[in-house]
Amino acid sequence: MNVKQLDNSVYCERIEVYCKECNEWVAEADTHFENIEEDAQGRDRLTFTCPSCKTIQKSYRVGK
Repeated sequence: MNVKQLDNSVYCERIEVYCKECNEWVAEADTHFENIEEDAQGRDRLTFTCPSCKTIQKSYRVGK
């Protein structure tokens, strides 16, 4: 979990991945991790099982 200090409060960045089957963003913490890889630009691409439709998907990790 990415934690940032803003003024006197703490902000936790939520990481999400996109399920093409459901057409929805899903919290990474709610998925079942299968694999992670890095592309040529250093972006993380997660292979995961979607908790809603139970399909295996690939998505870039995005902080929201």
